Amino acid sequence: QFQVGIIGFMSPREESLIKAQLRGFPLHIHTNLKLKDAELKADSPVLRITRGGDVLWGPLPGNDWTVFSPNHSTYEPLAMGSIQAPEDSAAYG
Repeated sequence: QFQVGIIGFMSPREESLIKAQLRGFPLHIHTNLKLKDAELKADSPVLRITRGGDVLWGPLPGNDWTVFSPNHSTYEPLAMGSIQAPEDSAAYG
């Protein structure tokens, strides 16, 4: 209904959070992840400074990505990626 965006920044942590509830929001947090194949949703009505629909194939740099997963139908992701399994690292060289 409002079509606003949320940008979240989390400081790095040694301990990993898996499906931790973000207080006050219907969002879960997963930290310290290795991701691959990032994509910006092409049909999102939210304004952005990047071109939607493009996919960055392969592993993303770093192994400390934080992922927010919505737990409510009114929250819509703008970007998506896949968790990189350890066996995927060898495939990407």
